[in-house]
Amino acid sequence: MPALTVNNTEPTDSATGFKQKSSNDFPAIQEGVYEAEVARMQYRSKAEFEAEGKTWPAWKKHDAEINIGFRLIDQSITKGWFWLEAPFAELNSQEGTKLRIVLQELTGFDKLPETFVFDTDELEEFVGFDCRLRINHYFHSKTGEAKNSVREVLRSLNATGYTDASDIF
Repeated sequence: MPALTVNNTEPTDSATGFKQKSSNDFPAIQEGVYEAEVARMQYRSKAEFEAEGKTWPAWKKHDAEINIGFRLIDQSITKGWFWLEAPFAELNSQEGTKLRIVLQELTGFDKLPETFVFDTDELEEFVGFDCRLRINHYFHSKTGEAKNSVREVLRSLNATGYTDASDIF
């Protein structure tokens, strides 16, 4: 299974996983695999950001992305929200994209079928999908603290896979 982030000694940003606001808001949890569910999916574009008076970060090499919010199912972790930003790409032409990998894991497909259609107007259809998150740490050089990062999105242990993409929508 390809990993979603790149090993990097530099502080990571939200494009490679979860970005914490401060250590008090989101204390680092133990590295490992956690049961989670999709709590939010949102399409964001550079044009929309700029129209709202916000600045699209210069380090982003793409003009649109899917922002996915995950909530850990483990109730003992009180700040159990994690975020992943996947550059938006046409799924029919780019085999190894982060978005394709995440969607395959969420839907239980080993490979998205040709009949699969990903419509940004139907992102809410993925809310509630179960999955697992592999959480790793990275060292934040400015704060000197370990921070959480979503390393991989994995299919739920209960996933059986969909036999037809129409079962999803």
